[in-house]
Parts: sequence; C-alpha cells; structure tokens
Amino acid sequence: MTTKTLDDRKVFITAQVGPEEKLSKIAGSGADGIGLLEAECPHNLSPVEAEDQYFAFFREAAQTPGQVPVTLLLPDLGAEINGPVPKVRGIRHLLSSPGMYTPFLRAVLRAGTHGCYELALPMVSQVAEVLAFKEIMGEVRARLESEGIGCSTPSAGVVVEAPSVIPAIKTLMFESIFFLIGQNYVKYLMADQSISGEREQEAYFSQAFMLQSLAMVESLKGRKGGARISAPAVRDPVAVPILVGMGFNHLVAPPEMIPAIKGNVESISFREVCLIASKTTSYWDPHQAREYARERLARLKSLPGPGNKKT
Repeated sequence: MTTKTLDDRKVFITAQVGPEEKLSKIAGSGADGIGLLEAECPHNLSPVEAEDQYFAFFREAAQTPGQVPVTLLLPDLGAEINGPVPKVRGIRHLLSSPGMYTPFLRAVLRAGTHGCYELALPMVSQVAEVLAFKEIMGEVRARLESEGIGCSTPSAGVVVEAPSVIPAIKTLMFESIFFLIGQNYVKYLMADQSISGEREQEAYFSQAFMLQSLAMVESLKGRKGGARISAPAVRDPVAVPILVGMGFNHLVAPPEMIPAIKGNVESISFREVCLIASKTTSYWDPHQAREYARERLARLKSLPGPGNKKT
C-alpha cells in the first residue's frame, strides 16, 4: 500500500538494491517496489552468457511485489575498466564503447516482455546524450527483432549527478520520464569528492542543494515520473520530511531503512512540512538550517525531540 502523509499526500518509498545484495531483502520491508537495481557486472563470461545472466536476474526482480516499475541502473563499466580514477563513466562510456553494453541492453529489452521496467541513465549532462543512447537502444532492438526475439523498450530516466542537468531540465524532461538525484550529486554540487558523515548530511540543507532541487521539482510538476531522490539524503530522519515538503514524491532507500522512513512520512502533514521546507531554504548556514528543521519537526511530534538519532 502506497505511503501517505497525514493529509493524504502519496509518497512512493522504494528499495535501492546494490549488485551484491539479495532481492529477498525487499520482502517484508514494505517497499513499494524496486526504485534502483544495480546488477552485478558479469566477469569472464562470453557475451551470450553475460546476456543470459542479466536476463535471469531481471526476470527475478520482476517477480518482486511492487506498485512501480523496476528501475534498472545502467552498469558503470567505465569504472570497472578504467580503474580507481576512470576518465569516462556512465552514459558517456556507453556512447564511446556501446559494444561493451550490448549484453546488458539485449537483456533489458528481452526482459521487457516479462515485466515492467525503467532504465536509469547515470552521469548525464545534456539531452544529446539521452538521444544518442536511444538511438543505440533502437539498433539493439532491431537486431533482436531480426533474430525473431520478443522485446520491449523501457522508458528511460536520468540520474542527476552533474549540476549542469538542472538548468537543462526543461529540455531533458521531454526525453526522460523521471529525474533521480543520485548519491554523488551533492559531492559535485559542493565541489568536494571527500565530503562524508555530518558534513554530507548537512550539505542537503545547503541553499545550493535546496534551491537547485526546488527548481527541478517545480519544472517536473504534473509529469508522470516526477522527482526522486536516493540515499544518502534519505538516511537522515530530519531530511526526509523536508524532502517531502520540497515536493519529492519518490524516495529510494536501502530495504532495511524503509520501515522507519515510511513511519516518518506517515507521521507528517504535507502542508506543514511544505512551510517548514520553505523557511529552511532561507538559512545560509546548512547547520542552522538543519537545526531549525529538526526543532520545528520535533514540535510537530513527527520526530523525536532534541536527542533524535539518525536511522
């Protein structure tokens, strides 16, 4: 059952599953489905064997109960090949070496006849990259059809990691069904790849993050896929109500965190957290912004008091 705020605002809360995690972890978590599924990159396999391994995994994922399509993350083969500091990653690596991704793309297209999927494209910076990807996808589909193999093309969305996506979103949204703020976005936004812990937590309360995110959410109002956000932002129990108040209608989280996040969302009023989120953006200091949000939310009894702990 979809999670709702006290005043009936629907918020999808889905599972984020890494390449070494078991799909069985989702059962009993209360997730609305799989919001981000990262498949393990097959090693030492022929293209046919790799395709079949991907295909079997995707079909298994489709059996997981859920109210939303399974969102498959394009594998980061650039990181696999280029070492610890890869020069080309994400969508740009696919465009430069499409043959490496053929087993994955063939498996996705084949799986589309057995379930409902979406594809998340990482490291996108401009609409031309999405258009080029769709052209490659069309070529792979044509080859499958020429072989007499059934297939279905999934909708594609963008993982927002490069801040340059936000100004271009009104163009990108015609080619992307959803926009998901990924785990690396705040690091690029704050120009600090080493940011972690409390500093990373507070970065989600910075004016840079909040105002950019609000601009994205506003641009996507009324569109089917909407604005989504994943961990680490959703790990903070103070951030979750603020993200909902900003207009994010889909939170993607590790399965073990979903019960707590659902309880958090169900304890808040959308109208009230909208007001708190709006005021929070006026603070120039991220620490002060988070403290203001925490105190206001505690007064609403949607979170524990000053001693609240991170989930």
